[in-house]
Amino acid sequence: MQLNAFETNGSSPPRADILFHDHGSVVLITPTSRAGDTWLADNVANDGFQPYPRARVCDRRFVFPIWEGAQRDGLRVAVRS
Repeated sequence: MQLNAFETNGSSPPRADILFHDHGSVVLITPTSRAGDTWLADNVANDGFQPYPRARVCDRRFVFPIWEGAQRDGLRVAVRS
């Protein structure tokens, strides 16, 4: 039996800097830390239809390079569906 270290030692899993919310044909990319906010502003365009002040609405076909870039630059990323 394998134990979950987060459940047994009382700590929490590391919080993501950027969350990718999968909504089918589009993905909402939301920063959850100052580092995520800065990285998203510096690396992902905020033009076109962007109804959320800090987040980006993105066609799912373009999400993987953004995910890879954030990880390569040392950010923690996670998916919510």
